[in-house]
Amino acid sequence: MDKRWTDKGRHTQTYIDGVKQLIKFAFTHSAKMRPQAS
Repeated sequence: MDKRWTDKGRHTQTYIDGVKQLIKFAFTHSAKMRPQAS
Protein backbone atom coordinates (compact mmCIF):
# COMPACT_ATOMS: atom_id res chain seq x y z
CA MET A 1 0.00 0.00 0.00
CA ASP A 2 1.32 3.39 -1.01
CA LYS A 3 1.70 5.56 2.11
CA ARG A 4 3.15 8.69 0.52
CA TRP A 5 -0.13 10.49 1.23
CA THR A 6 0.76 10.52 4.95
CA ASP A 7 3.41 13.17 4.27
CA LYS A 8 0.89 15.56 2.68
CA GLY A 9 -1.09 18.27 4.43
CA ARG A 10 -4.30 17.08 6.07
CA HIS A 11 -6.46 19.32 3.91
CA THR A 12 -5.05 18.19 0.57
CA GLN A 13 -7.06 15.97 -1.75
CA THR A 14 -4.16 13.48 -1.83
CA TYR A 15 -4.34 13.07 1.95
CA ILE A 16 -8.14 12.78 1.99
CA ASP A 17 -8.05 10.15 -0.77
CA GLY A 18 -5.37 8.23 1.13
CA VAL A 19 -7.48 8.18 4.29
CA LYS A 20 -10.48 6.92 2.30
CA GLN A 21 -8.37 4.15 0.76
CA LEU A 22 -7.01 3.18 4.18
CA ILE A 23 -10.51 2.96 5.68
CA LYS A 24 -11.74 0.90 2.72
CA PHE A 25 -8.75 -1.43 3.06
CA ALA A 26 -9.30 -1.81 6.81
CA PHE A 27 -12.97 -2.72 6.44
CA THR A 28 -12.24 -5.11 3.59
CA HIS A 29 -9.62 -6.94 5.64
CA SER A 30 -11.24 -6.81 9.07
CA ALA A 31 -12.32 -9.99 10.84
CA LYS A 32 -15.89 -8.70 11.22
CA MET A 33 -16.35 -8.51 7.47
CA ARG A 34 -15.23 -12.08 6.82
CA PRO A 35 -17.73 -14.94 6.92
CA GLN A 36 -17.47 -16.91 10.13
CA ALA A 37 -16.60 -20.60 10.07
CA SER A 38 -19.37 -22.81 11.38
